[in-house]
Amino acid sequence: RSGGPANALILENCVLPGDLGKRNTSPGVDASHAQLERLTFCDCIVSGVELSGAVINGALELDGIRGPSDRDPCWVKARGARVGRSLSARKSKLRQPWPGATNWPPDESGWQNLTGPFALDLAGAEIGGSLTLWPEFEAIGGVSISGATIGEGLKASGARLDAADLGNSNDALFAQYARISGPVFLDKDDERP
Repeated sequence: RSGGPANALILENCVLPGDLGKRNTSPGVDASHAQLERLTFCDCIVSGVELSGAVINGALELDGIRGPSDRDPCWVKARGARVGRSLSARKSKLRQPWPGATNWPPDESGWQNLTGPFALDLAGAEIGGSLTLWPEFEAIGGVSISGATIGEGLKASGARLDAADLGNSNDALFAQYARISGPVFLDKDDERP
């Protein structure tokens, strides 16, 4: 559609498995370069969400997303995305699709130009509001906010961030050249066991 962004897209309790191939590296949702007023995933089972280059004028909510099982991938790639308001991933369980011994880069399209994968890849993203990775957020494969701009702070209290250890992805939180205005909370969450 031309002439401006589409209305809000709200997905609740959906199952979006993507290609169930050998590693499930294709996204269940590909909205790369989309223009939306708002995008919400609430308690969805999804293999991956591709949002690179997307423009979301309002909020981006990735709350409660997870893979079909604890061992299945659920990743979000939003490199260079622009979010006008806040981005949240409350109670989300993300996992990048490669085991630690995988040779990098892989043959799968959409991944060859990356120095390494992250479960949540926000490299170069612009977030007008806050980035909320709390409560009960997990990223098995780490989070990249490298080169990102976050307007109102980062809250990741009690988040579980595990490095991917593939290619150059050996950081649980990769924040090189990130610009964050407002408070940053990376402490242990006392409410979480």
